[in-house]
Amino acid sequence: MRATRTLPTGYTAVGDISLKQNRRLFILLNVLGIPWFIFCAVFFIYVASRSGAFGAGNNSGGSGQITITITNLLLALVILIATTFAVLVLHELVHGLFFWLFTRSRPRFGFKGAYAYAAAPGWYIPRPQFLIVGLAPLVLISLVGLLILSVTAPPVSLVLLAALILNATGAIGDLYMVVRLLFAPRDLLIEDEGEGIRWFAQAYVL
Repeated sequence: MRATRTLPTGYTAVGDISLKQNRRLFILLNVLGIPWFIFCAVFFIYVASRSGAFGAGNNSGGSGQITITITNLLLALVILIATTFAVLVLHELVHGLFFWLFTRSRPRFGFKGAYAYAAAPGWYIPRPQFLIVGLAPLVLISLVGLLILSVTAPPVSLVLLAALILNATGAIGDLYMVVRLLFAPRDLLIEDEGEGIRWFAQAYVL
């Protein structure tokens, strides 16, 4: 089955996820995001340390100490904000790339409050393809980032490490969506409208 603009005969809506209309879910994901952030931080720091990223290119003979000043703190804050924005954009671009690969139609991008989104409104996408769309930013950015991290030196490696942690932490909503869809009927078609998704299955599944 391929992505289609026409919902097949016999299909009916059987579920949805909407953070805008479900405040409890929004709060739940933010609460779950705390231990998920800790897990992601520990995982990527461990992998980075095992790959020697923190020591790469650090053979200048210096002490390696960082002087903490107001200027350095402000610079670190600016870098963190810029990194967060870049990760947000890259994350959604990867979603959008896979939407395009499966629909051959330009996806819709946008910002809603504190989050960005990529969507394919009007397209009904089979579950296997939609799961790929949902997991692509977490998997691809993490794998490519870890490869680059293994050959970079501080302070670039520290910025990249922060980006990997932010990207993985921000994927908690994608992971929740994937888990929900895995326990839904197999022949689903999913529509992503940006602020939420709806999924459809044949009527006999009800």
